[in-house]
Amino acid sequence: MRICLLSPYPELREGVGRYTQALLSALQNLEGIFPVAVPFHSSGKPTMVEEFLGIGKALRVFKQIVKCHPDILHIQYTSSTYPKSGLILLLQMLRLMPARLVVTRHEFVRESRPIKIRTLFEKIVCHGADLLIVLTRYSLDAARVALKPRRTKIIPHGLTLHKPVAKDEARTMLGIPKDAKILLAFGYVSPHKGLEYAIRAVKHVVKSLPLAHLIIAGGPHPLSRDDTYMGALKHLAVEEGDSHHVTFTGYVPDRLVDYYLDSADIMLLPYVGVTQSGVVYMAVAHSVPVVTSSLGGFREELERNEIGVLVPPCDASSLAEAIVNLLSDPERLERYSRNEARLSRELSWEVIARRHLEAYNELIDTRPECDREGAA
Repeated sequence: MRICLLSPYPELREGVGRYTQALLSALQNLEGIFPVAVPFHSSGKPTMVEEFLGIGKALRVFKQIVKCHPDILHIQYTSSTYPKSGLILLLQMLRLMPARLVVTRHEFVRESRPIKIRTLFEKIVCHGADLLIVLTRYSLDAARVALKPRRTKIIPHGLTLHKPVAKDEARTMLGIPKDAKILLAFGYVSPHKGLEYAIRAVKHVVKSLPLAHLIIAGGPHPLSRDDTYMGALKHLAVEEGDSHHVTFTGYVPDRLVDYYLDSADIMLLPYVGVTQSGVVYMAVAHSVPVVTSSLGGFREELERNEIGVLVPPCDASSLAEAIVNLLSDPERLERYSRNEARLSRELSWEVIARRHLEAYNELIDTRPECDREGAA
């Protein structure tokens, strides 16, 4: 079976790029499967320029896909990843091919505008797919209401098993005091992550736990190149008087990612607009308990697996209280870490790749006979 994965990878290794990289690697280990990754993504240019460039990119990507002769074309989709005109054109051309079209929808963003442009565009992308894959039950319910897909399936986010680094060793590598209480906010810095609430919460946390320290590990998304939000966060840290309790690392190179994760006591995800994130699964893979906003997929994961604490979104006081209570309860921290270790084994990328293969085979088996003969 020939599988073509369309995503920002390998040119970009943001959240969806990393997901694609892990899935590609796991699929390559399965017998009789020949997966390839074809990169396609927005360039972050101003809107009119982006849409014009997107059309040219779509034509080039289509040629690459045709050369692969895929049985399955699998688009890794988020609302901000692709130039809209380019993706719509590409989808129209791809429908001329016998390959079955699969779309994984990686996020569900709450929209407040009267005309929900993002949802309208997602309908175009997802409604025409032979299969829509989502990561959580919450996203499945939301997709069925908003997008009316033909066929859906839940396949959870995979987890990369790794050899853990001892916390003291990781902190020594990063120059972090061994007795600090590290609150980690990891990933690209953008407004939907609600990091201002983490900074405001630290001001309250240090009154009870003076050694608490927030590390915001990441920089602006490479497609936005806009550091306005980062600048506002740094200004807020100074304004709140806790700048010496907050560290901004900027972009974290791959070689240091595991060290930051293994150095953390708690992972913070005070998100305000997105209801799921691969950062949760990175925390789980490193057995780091999470404190996250009680939104959609986050709530589902924590209630089902007991791996952390839920707090109301946009509420720094509740966030601070949850952090202090959790850091003051070693037994609960240990229980959450054990649950995460168990979940890591259940959701290894090997398991997730096999679940994808089952879904692909179901599509191939239900393909019209004339299409199969044409692809032979």
